[in-house]
Amino acid sequence: MTNKIAAISFLTLFAFTLQTEAQVKKNQQGISRDSKGTLFFEETKLDFGKINETDGKVTKNFEYRNVSNFPVKIIAVETGCGCTVSDFNKAEIQPREMGVLKISFDPLNRVGKLDKNIAVRTNGMPEYIYLNIFGEVTNPKTEKLALYPAVQGNTRFNTYNVNFNKILDTGRDSAAIMILNNSGKMMHISSIKTPPFMRGEISKTAIFPDEISVVKLIYYGDVVNDYGYRHDIVYIQTTDDTLPLKMVNVRSTIVQDFSKLTESEKSNPPVAVLPETVLDFGEVYLGEVVAKEIKITNKGKRNLVIKKVKGTCGCTVGEYTKDFIKKGKTGSIILKFNSAGMRGNITKDVQIHVNDPKNPVLTVKIKAKVVIPGIDANTN
Repeated sequence: MTNKIAAISFLTLFAFTLQTEAQVKKNQQGISRDSKGTLFFEETKLDFGKINETDGKVTKNFEYRNVSNFPVKIIAVETGCGCTVSDFNKAEIQPREMGVLKISFDPLNRVGKLDKNIAVRTNGMPEYIYLNIFGEVTNPKTEKLALYPAVQGNTRFNTYNVNFNKILDTGRDSAAIMILNNSGKMMHISSIKTPPFMRGEISKTAIFPDEISVVKLIYYGDVVNDYGYRHDIVYIQTTDDTLPLKMVNVRSTIVQDFSKLTESEKSNPPVAVLPETVLDFGEVYLGEVVAKEIKITNKGKRNLVIKKVKGTCGCTVGEYTKDFIKKGKTGSIILKFNSAGMRGNITKDVQIHVNDPKNPVLTVKIKAKVVIPGIDANTN
């Protein structure tokens, strides 16, 4: 008797479990309890993973089954674009019958993230079932080219702008440029022309198609004999049929190295003082070259040396005392402004580089109003 009761309880629990599972499936699909059939998809999202753009179409399957007691039919599958197509059984699907919805995706010209929704329309309940495919389309060649965005003829550079932010006047620095041969034949690098304070080293003078050569630029801060901002060009001669001569912009800022000063020199430095930091030339005729003198005084305990007077453009130049300025003494700087090619209110900066460790760069602002005689109104 006890065994019979246990068997009845087990059958009751099994039937209840089946009923519960069916109800869960109905809740997932939004199934109505009327006489329409219902499809249940085992998975509603499929990961295509990484797809190579050049490998052609890829296909994955969505499996489904009719979980109702009535036949149901897939009427249409809407994929949203021509790159995604479907293949499915157009006949009625009988109760408990299984089927496969094939989705094919063409990755050509679709590099990037893949994320597409697919609408399956049926004559059952619910009318629409929504699926999703995702992944990523890649192209090794495209990805490689993206690493070399600077195009010059049949070569591609990782960059043709090299920046040496701070180069000590006692030190050296280096940077590497990678050059990709993007042509279909062998290419040669025949020479590199650099300024005298730079040197170029080539890893490969003969570059096969799709191969890379590395050009190393070595910058000698102890040779350049300059201070402040510089812009130079390095020329790379190649056998490229389209553009044989390549150019690389090299920008740098040369600064003084005060790290080797003795304790005595640090505690008793020169001190540079400018009585004025603005020079106003007033009204200047177009094409006229004007000049003004400013004084610089050493209020420190050691000799003051003017290393460089440098304008931010070629329109301003400076002539200055080349000898050192003793403590308590004053030196002279002549600033010239060339108004050629300018008009209206002009403001330019001039940098004065000195051996004052606490204030190594002094800035003087030059102002002028460039006019054309007889055309521009006289505002004096």
